Amino acid sequence: VQLRAEDICGSVRVTGREKVYLDFSPTHRSQHNSRGILAALIVMSGCDTLNDALVATYDALERTTQLAAAPEFNRAVLQHSKSHPRMLDSNSTSHVWPFGALAELLDNAQDQECGASKVEVDAYEVESGNVAITVQDDGVGMNRDSLHCMISFGFSSKEHAEGNVGRFGIGFKSGSMRLANDALILTRRKGEASAALLSTTFLRDIDADDILIPMFTWNVETVHGQKSYVSREPLDISVWEENMGIIERYTFLKTESELLDELEKIKTSTGTRIVLFNLKRSPELDFDHDPLDIRIKADGMISEEGTRSSSRRPIYQQYRAGQQMTLDVPEDYSFRSYMEILYLRPTVTFILRGEMVVPRCPIKRLQVEYYRFDPYTPKGIPDERTFPIVIHVGYQDPPGRTKHCGFHMYNKNRLIRMYQRFGAQLQVNTMMKDLLGVVEADCLEPTHNKQTFNTTDIAYSKCQKYIEKCMNDYYFGVQNVRLAGIGTGMKRALPARRKTQNGAKKHEKMKLANKRRKQTALRDGDEEESRHGRGFDVDTHRIVSSSTPNKSPDPFPKILRKLMNNRLSWPFNEPVDAEYWGVQDYYEVIKTPMDFGTIATKYDVGDYNTENSGHGALKFVSDVRQVFYNAWTYNQPGHQVYQYAQILARIFETELSKLVGIDDKWGLLSGSTMGMTLGNQEKVDKENADMNSVKIAEEKRFADGSLNKNEDMRRDEIKTGQDDVRSQEYILNRDAIKIMAETCAARAVAEANEVRDNALAKLQEERVAREAFEAELEAQTRALFQTARHEEQARYHRYEVERETLMTCLSDSNNMKKLLQDRIKTLEAEIVMLKNTSRSH
Repeated sequence: VQLRAEDICGSVRVTGREKVYLDFSPTHRSQHNSRGILAALIVMSGCDTLNDALVATYDALERTTQLAAAPEFNRAVLQHSKSHPRMLDSNSTSHVWPFGALAELLDNAQDQECGASKVEVDAYEVESGNVAITVQDDGVGMNRDSLHCMISFGFSSKEHAEGNVGRFGIGFKSGSMRLANDALILTRRKGEASAALLSTTFLRDIDADDILIPMFTWNVETVHGQKSYVSREPLDISVWEENMGIIERYTFLKTESELLDELEKIKTSTGTRIVLFNLKRSPELDFDHDPLDIRIKADGMISEEGTRSSSRRPIYQQYRAGQQMTLDVPEDYSFRSYMEILYLRPTVTFILRGEMVVPRCPIKRLQVEYYRFDPYTPKGIPDERTFPIVIHVGYQDPPGRTKHCGFHMYNKNRLIRMYQRFGAQLQVNTMMKDLLGVVEADCLEPTHNKQTFNTTDIAYSKCQKYIEKCMNDYYFGVQNVRLAGIGTGMKRALPARRKTQNGAKKHEKMKLANKRRKQTALRDGDEEESRHGRGFDVDTHRIVSSSTPNKSPDPFPKILRKLMNNRLSWPFNEPVDAEYWGVQDYYEVIKTPMDFGTIATKYDVGDYNTENSGHGALKFVSDVRQVFYNAWTYNQPGHQVYQYAQILARIFETELSKLVGIDDKWGLLSGSTMGMTLGNQEKVDKENADMNSVKIAEEKRFADGSLNKNEDMRRDEIKTGQDDVRSQEYILNRDAIKIMAETCAARAVAEANEVRDNALAKLQEERVAREAFEAELEAQTRALFQTARHEEQARYHRYEVERETLMTCLSDSNNMKKLLQDRIKTLEAEIVMLKNTSRSH
């Protein structure tokens, strides 16, 4: 467009340049002749037109001030790279979790460039069956150019800006198009208002190969206290009406006045309102369960068996390493809960569906044993990301009452990962299973969906190692709380308090034992008096009583206590919590569950007490071995629990063999589990037999009197026998290990061969089925083609016959018509002749 002098008033835009303005207006416009200056510019520059004069003037100013400018190219000869509308859908697939997409819109309002103090999120029905989500702020708003950059790809000036997490310029597009097919953006700033529609529905209908945006701009004027909107762009009325027609057809707003009414919902003088409608995956979000919240609907995956795990399944859960499937995390399915922790230190007030969101600072909930580590800055990262890592660690109050554990990781005040587990929290134990923490990691680089970090970055690996180091330092050195974890049965206390509790328990036990001892003494005295009164000889009774062996204490509690106090017995001290450990099929595989705690309870209630019988002892030994059999049945060889069961089984069988000795009258050693461990029961039997033979020889020598005569010879024989026992023990151990290794290898080879044969058979069946299916499909296709060909040929023949028939009929009709015409002419000639004859007569 060529500028004319009479069109110039105030600022003059130089055509051919972007955002370059030359201001010729003084403070007092009436004292200045702008036309005269413009004419002088034309004369001095030697140009013919005002436009060329302004361009030359700007070039001169640029050279004088030495402004850094991009190299000039003739853009007319370059190709413009377009973005296909499918780019919107492809870009939105990075957001798997819908709340992560919705949080992208909140980030733009949270950034300092927006200048907002309040952000409102709402959901309402704009049309019948069409629910819309709105995000509105009271920031400074946007002009037309800023709005155009917002809905374009890659226009972002936020990278490495303090307090801003955005950097890629694709957050709004990816977030809005993940949730909805269409997005209406309304913005207003001082003296200006704009609206734009980003609609994939419109782009698909017109089969567009580029992203086209209908956009409007009004001047906002206030006359006599009344606000009015005066259209400014597009200038062409036909273009304006065409864009407005798109709005009326593809939105719920049918007129321009309704569009302005929607713009008027921005109650403040400036602000931005985003309306997402025609939501995708409409069953995904639930707006009715809680009128003050937006929730994710349950997936409906309920097990047909109705097991305990299915009945306790949460509404929705994101996958996290080390987290059990039944753990309820409200932040995963409740947007209000997620907004409460989305920003570590929020700078704006959030309102969700009419009610203010009260922030929950994750640091403040670390009320028990809270500790803040010194800031740590990794080395070898770019200078623009040299921010320290700050780690906060502690327990939630009350301790031990939650199964949540892990760290909330923030980047520039924005939550990136929640309940992220590290180190021992990922292992199968109870250490640090209720340890919580917060990590402020501004030096890390989040992915563009802001739901995780770039794990390939060297800074992330250093941060991970530092977090694990801090966890170990805190757990084993800083904190005073011990036995942390749910696996300890909530028995958490400070060391001094624990010592006091233990002392009190011991005192109570001593008092109870003394009381029982006194009662036993009184009962024995009464019995003695009754015997003396009946004529019993007390002294004789005492002699008989002294000759009677005292009843030995039951040794099984000692063995059970030794097993339960072992440091490797933690998987077996309590019933297996299938939900907590994530082994949902445990009770389907293990039909007879058993653990040491259950055995101790059964022992306390007297289930193993039988007088003059081995049933109780056999039942006890069988239950203990059942614990080991369950561990070996469910876990694979080499698993940690499998190995723990082997070690404890070896301890149990050793203690049991010491208790029973040679005279195993109840058969407690039968069914020994030593074969599943590194030892062998045959070794024990052989050792007992050898020792027994030595004892028999020793007794025989005592009887013959040879022991007194040949004391030195007896000692040598005993020493030789012991050496033989040790050598035989070594041989037995070696043979047992060899046999076990061969057995395990043969079993592994047999299992591998069986798996291979099953796989080959399955592949053969699948190949036969596929070939049969392909043959059947080919036959059906061939039959369909033949049938279609026959039908086409029959139809063609029928049409040919009909055509011949019609042609014959047409030819016959023409002949008949000609005959009739000739007949009519003949009759007319005869009529004329008869008329002439009648006249002559």
